[in-house]
Amino acid sequence: LQKQPRVVGIYRLIMKAGSDNFRSAAIFDIIKRLQEFQTEVIVYEPTLHLESFNGLRIVNDFDEFIKRSDLILANRLTEEISKCGDKVVTRDAFGYE
Repeated sequence: LQKQPRVVGIYRLIMKAGSDNFRSAAIFDIIKRLQEFQTEVIVYEPTLHLESFNGLRIVNDFDEFIKRSDLILANRLTEEISKCGDKVVTRDAFGYE
C-alpha cells in the first residue's frame, strides 16, 4: 500500500507447487485488506478456467497480467515471475523450483 499501486496482481492462489488447493489460501486476507483501500486486484491462476473467482478478475494470459499489474504479490517465486524484476513482492525464502 505504501507504493500506492492502482492494480495489484496476485500471482497464483495456490500455497505450494503442485497443489490445486487455494480456497483457504492466506492470500485472501491480503486481498481483502487491499480492497479495503480501493485497490484493484487481479489474479493470475492458470488452473482456474473462469473469468472471476470470489469476485476477483482472473487474467490467465501471463503477458496481459504483467502489463496490467503495477505490483505483483507472489507466494512462491518461480522462474516465470522472477523475470518481472522489482514489480514482484514475495516472502519466498526458498527461491524458485
